[in-house]
Amino acid sequence: MDLLRTILIYMSMIFMTSVQNAPDPAAFVTEPVATPTAIIQVTESPAPAATATPKPTPVPTIDITSTTAYKTLSVGDKGENVSNMQQKLAEYGYYEGEIDGSFGNQTRQAVEKFQYNHGLSVDGFAGKNTLTVLYESDEVRPLVAEATESPAPSQTPEDQLQIAATEPVIEVTQEPTIEPSAEPSVEPSEKPQAIEPTQSEVQPASDETDESEIAATIEPTQTPVPEFLEMEGYAVTIADSKDPIMTQKTEEHEAKAIPPYLHGEMVYLPLLEILEQSSIPVVVSKSIDIDQYAFALGDDIYLITALTNKEGEPVSPEGYKNNEAVPLAFTDIKAVDDILYLPLEEIQNFANIIFELDDENKTITATYPAAEELE
Repeated sequence: MDLLRTILIYMSMIFMTSVQNAPDPAAFVTEPVATPTAIIQVTESPAPAATATPKPTPVPTIDITSTTAYKTLSVGDKGENVSNMQQKLAEYGYYEGEIDGSFGNQTRQAVEKFQYNHGLSVDGFAGKNTLTVLYESDEVRPLVAEATESPAPSQTPEDQLQIAATEPVIEVTQEPTIEPSAEPSVEPSEKPQAIEPTQSEVQPASDETDESEIAATIEPTQTPVPEFLEMEGYAVTIADSKDPIMTQKTEEHEAKAIPPYLHGEMVYLPLLEILEQSSIPVVVSKSIDIDQYAFALGDDIYLITALTNKEGEPVSPEGYKNNEAVPLAFTDIKAVDDILYLPLEEIQNFANIIFELDDENKTITATYPAAEELE
C-alpha cells in the first residue's frame, strides 16, 4: 500500500510540474483592464466574487523593450530601489502597505498582481521586464480590485471618491460622465474633510485631543517587523507518543529536538518532519526553478511548492490537493538549518492535521483525524 501511494504521489508531481509554468489565475480575480478610465471598469466588473477560481481571458502583454539596467528585486531585499518600486506600485493601486523599502510578502503579492495584469511571468520577482513596464510604459493598467468586488451602485459620489483615493494618478472621478446634474457640489463639500488633519496641525494649542489622535495614527507605522524566534523549551510530538521530533544524527552532530518557532503571534511547525515521524512518506523533487513536496493522507494527495530567491531562501509557497490549487493555502514559509517551517493554522486548514498546544508541558502535539486510513 505504501509503494502504491508513493507511485501515485510521484505521478501527481509529474503532472503538476508540467503545468507549473502557467500563471495561477486563482490568485487574482480581477478582470483585464480595457481602458484606464476607473469609472468604466466599475460598471463593467463581474459581480460574483465568491465563485471558485474563475479562469479569466488571457491578459495581453505590453510591447516594450526591457532595460537591463534594472536590478532584480525579490523578497528580503531592502533599500531605495525597493521603496521606489513600492511607491510606483501604490500609485497604480497594487500596493497598499507602508513605503518602508523592505521587500516582504505584501510587496511580493503586489508585484504578482502587477505581473498578472500585464501579461508578465507571475513569479513575484521584480526583474528587468517587470520594472521596465512599471517605470517606462505608458500603458500601465491600474488595479481596481476593491471597486470590482463591490455590488453597490457605482454612480454615487462616495464611490467616485473611493476610486480616486486608490488611484491618485488618474483623476477621472471628477468628470461628470455619470451624474452630470445629480449633486455637483457633493465632491467639493466632502473633500475639505480630508484636509482637517492639516487644519488641526495649524492650531495645536487649541485642540489637544487632535494631537493625541495624530500621534496614535503614526505609531503603527513605526512598529518593528517581528523576528522569527525559537520557542525555547518547547517540543513537537505525535499523538500517542511522548518522544519529540528529532533531527537525524550525523558524524558531526548529535540528534536534537526540532523546536517550533514564533513569528509575531503565529506559530510555525516543521510539517515535513512531522509527516516523516508519523511514517508518512514524503516525495521531494527539487529543481533550479521550484521545489516540490508531495505526500498522501487517506485518499487525498497533497503537494506543496516553493520558489527560491537569490539568497537561497524559500518564497511564494503554494498548495495543491488532488492536482487542484488551493487558493491562499500558504502565505509564508521559513527555513532554519534546511528545515522548512509553515504556519500552524494554515497546515490545519490545508491538510486537516490537528495541533494541540500545551503550555504547561511545553509541547505541541499533532493528531490525524482519521488515523486508521493512514495505515
